[in-house]
Amino acid sequence: MNSFKIVDSHCDTLLKINSGETNFFTKGSSRVNLPKIIDGGVFIQFMAVYVHQHYKPGLSLKRSLELINTFLGIVNDPRLIHIKNKEDLKHLLSNEKKIGLLLSLEGAEPIESIAVLDIFFHLGMRCIGITWNQRNMLADGCNETGGLTHFGKEVINKMSELGILCDVSHLSQASFWDVIKVTKKPIIASHSNCHALCPHPRNLTDSQIKELAQTGGVMSITFYPDFIGLNRNLDSIVKHIAHVGELVGIEHVGIGSDFDGAEFSIPNLENSSKLANLVKELKTSGFHKQEIEKILGNNIINLLKNTLPGGNHGS
Repeated sequence: MNSFKIVDSHCDTLLKINSGETNFFTKGSSRVNLPKIIDGGVFIQFMAVYVHQHYKPGLSLKRSLELINTFLGIVNDPRLIHIKNKEDLKHLLSNEKKIGLLLSLEGAEPIESIAVLDIFFHLGMRCIGITWNQRNMLADGCNETGGLTHFGKEVINKMSELGILCDVSHLSQASFWDVIKVTKKPIIASHSNCHALCPHPRNLTDSQIKELAQTGGVMSITFYPDFIGLNRNLDSIVKHIAHVGELVGIEHVGIGSDFDGAEFSIPNLENSSKLANLVKELKTSGFHKQEIEKILGNNIINLLKNTLPGGNHGS
């Protein structure tokens, strides 16, 4: 276990827990579980609700509620804190023996109305990725060319009002720029890399990274192999981190592993317990302790301080 407070802004582990493939509380086959995140020094883990294609569109809401129910079933454990507001975050920061879980949504197909968004907020969802790769009622994803719909703009405004973080990973270029025009709060790219280093539609261009930083947001570098480049190793991940740091400042970089979202992994970074190897690589590459603290956790912690609802609101 390392001494850094690590925040991982994306994993797909809820799917494996829901299917019965893994138990979150034992060191099983999943890349993220409680023993592994303890070993790796993870302090806050975002847990994504992702709805597979065969449920869309008609069964998206039903399926998402099933996965939210799975999340609520595990987060009641006394070792965990469900982060819903600034008070929860403050409590976590003062109690380092606990681990925070933050409920997120990857693809807003279930958001059929503002009332459904309100319900998701009351269930404790605090980060929403507007699309997966394809078009939905809110926006176009990265496999499309259009932007936000009128309803999408309405949802983003309501998210800002409620204190739900807007995630721009998976958005089309046009949708991203529409979000920049509409959002009133800092945003996150929960699991994306640099297009300048790996020209994949899922990665952000330098101009997008600059605008994300202008909102006060964070870009979380992901370990998903396809988004890293030809050399799929720790050094390449650090190069993506360094690129964002050089472009907009180290205060705008985080990590979003996408563990349990890919069949393949990076050598020496196969699961949460191996995050100490990323720490070593950052040190070897010349990052000092304060910079590593920001990259691995403090930047997203500060982002949450700026976006979560205040006090006990939403508890």
